[in-house]
Amino acid sequence: MKENDVGIFIQRTAFSESSVIVSYFTRNHGFQKFIFRGAKKKSTHLFPLNLQELVYYHRLESDLGNLSSVESTMEVQNIPFDPIRSSIAFFLAEVLQKCLTHTEKDDHLFSFLHQQIEILDKSEDLALFPSKFLLLLTFHLGIEPHVIDKNSNTFNLADGEFHISHTADLNCSEAAAGVILELLQGRNPTVGYALRKEVLNALILYYKFHVDHFGNLKTKDIIESVLGD
Repeated sequence: MKENDVGIFIQRTAFSESSVIVSYFTRNHGFQKFIFRGAKKKSTHLFPLNLQELVYYHRLESDLGNLSSVESTMEVQNIPFDPIRSSIAFFLAEVLQKCLTHTEKDDHLFSFLHQQIEILDKSEDLALFPSKFLLLLTFHLGIEPHVIDKNSNTFNLADGEFHISHTADLNCSEAAAGVILELLQGRNPTVGYALRKEVLNALILYYKFHVDHFGNLKTKDIIESVLGD
């Protein structure tokens, strides 16, 4: 049966000489994978986080649909052409590929991702953007941190809780915990490269604790280098 949907492109893997398997987070059906035959010979704009209109067919014998055509619907001006923005897009797409394994429709998550893509494309201050994204995404995944006391100075990554404690979590310094708490409170602190890197690594470790089979990120070293001072 032919269907139309709108999807945020996440990842592609080779399938044959001319075809690929592509994954999207779609507006109507959540996370979906498709075979896209002949994609390597078409101008399909398959760059991470691109918003596209999809035309596809369900196959009864497979969980993979047959994607017949895509057309970009979002006029991004900078992500595909700016090395910093495109590196962040690859990083975020890898995170999403590991987290969005459910297929349910989720309007709030789709709107959140759409909004974040617009910010990535237009914002001039991206130093803390990957960390902010990871933190905000936790609320959509149901793994958000909890602030036990407003004066907390430590962040226990395994428990997902901020505490007042004299026993620091060795995986997250008080300085990094302070930045993460400020981000949770909607603030935008000025942070040097070393601390930005520590905050990002702490949040990646947080995901390893709270997302099954999250594993390592291939894009982590790249994102650290492009966001240096």
